[in-house]
Amino acid sequence: MVLGIATAAGCDAERYERPRTVEELTGAGLTEAQAACVADGLDDELGRAVLSARREPRAVEQEAVDAIVEACVAAPSPTTTG
Repeated sequence: MVLGIATAAGCDAERYERPRTVEELTGAGLTEAQAACVADGLDDELGRAVLSARREPRAVEQEAVDAIVEACVAAPSPTTTG
């Protein structure tokens, strides 16, 4: 599932847009919470300039993306207690 996340996350888009990124990630199979986690992590770790670059991610950027996705997908979902 990690393959293509950088593309889905907007790394080859004309400009990075968080809502579109979350939508594309949920379309790729992530939950809304996971997609939001990934989008937040990408924004924090890589920044909008890198995410808006019209190029394939560099190896170090792809490693960061992979780590963010792994952390967000592995993170337990928040639960409601009553």
